[in-house]
Amino acid sequence: MSILFLSLFPLFLMAQPTLKGNMESSFREYMPFDGSYITLKNNSSILLYDMENPSRPHKINWEPQLFNTIPFQIQSGHCLETSGDNYLIKDIANNNTVLKVRVLWEWSKNGGIAQLNYEGERDLSYLYFDFRGEPIDTLTKTDYFRFFPNADKGLFGWFSILGRNSGMLPFSEGLATIKSPKSIFGYMDKSMAMKIAPQFLSAGSFYEGLASVQNKEHKWGFIDKEGKTVIPFNYHAQPTRFSCGMARVTDNKGKQGYINPSNELVIPADYTYATPFYKDHALVREEINSPILLINKKGKIVEKYDSKYYYLDEYNFEIPLHYETEKFSPTLRQLIDTGKAIFRKEGRYGLIAIHGDIILDFSYGALKDYKNGLMLARTTTFENGKTVVRDGLIDESGEFLFLFQEGDGF
Repeated sequence: MSILFLSLFPLFLMAQPTLKGNMESSFREYMPFDGSYITLKNNSSILLYDMENPSRPHKINWEPQLFNTIPFQIQSGHCLETSGDNYLIKDIANNNTVLKVRVLWEWSKNGGIAQLNYEGERDLSYLYFDFRGEPIDTLTKTDYFRFFPNADKGLFGWFSILGRNSGMLPFSEGLATIKSPKSIFGYMDKSMAMKIAPQFLSAGSFYEGLASVQNKEHKWGFIDKEGKTVIPFNYHAQPTRFSCGMARVTDNKGKQGYINPSNELVIPADYTYATPFYKDHALVREEINSPILLINKKGKIVEKYDSKYYYLDEYNFEIPLHYETEKFSPTLRQLIDTGKAIFRKEGRYGLIAIHGDIILDFSYGALKDYKNGLMLARTTTFENGKTVVRDGLIDESGEFLFLFQEGDGF
């Protein structure tokens, strides 16, 4: 990759004059860098710069619809776009539309949920699709009233049951949540057959064969795909999903630890903060101002980081909560996958090696989306009597490979 960037560096410089446009602050968080594309938004569109051909950006129309704003995303060679009243999932390589829908309120690596729109008419059907936009099945109004024959058949009743904030989730491990007219959740399979009857106040997706659910007494536990209670409803706070055979739970004092699928507390609840496990590791902190610890599945400390550091998490209040249940701390993923990660210290950002060595000191107003040795960065310097802010894409030496024009941002 480094050889590629050296060979393309003249192209990066030539491309700089084209990087124009005033970024809209409400969308800055939604401009992802995925290692292959730089994304900049002006007032009316998104410009997608291919790292291998940065002089010719691809223009994406982006006008999120009223009451249905969903963040712009790039995932594995696919991206979102808007067209009139519709949302599109497009293959970036050939610009082909793989899915066109009227309303979209879910799109993740587990797939999504959308409302269909045929020939300009609003169709009261809800499509479940896989990540690449291939349909799994369609939940029609007829299907729904087959499940719940006594439900309100009026338009308002139908829309109050389903929608972006309904709590319904895409298919995961063959099952998806279904919401009853009384806002009680169960699960259906891909043939639109009720698999687990609605009985829960809230229900998560299945991972590693289990799903966290909340009973009518507002307690949390886990069920299997047959609806059998595997872990009793003993938890006041929602556990995380199982990953690496571990789920984070919270005790009645607010402390966090980890259980296994047998509900054994294999790592005691000694932590104020704790991430879900990723590739057999997690980041934890015993108290607010104590060191960050990288631990393994036995609870053994692998590495320790300065108490003034903060690891990054992907909390974004503009994104529905169930997006976050699928994500892991970016700092944790970077440490395990690359041996380096972005941390925050006293409001500034730096790049740290897994053993604690500082690669880029904490002098950056922002560092984000560390991919393939590159990341988006913001520096602020005082030059010739004025403050100069630089936004762009840097490498691990801190050198800007792309320098965005003044007025751009991320």
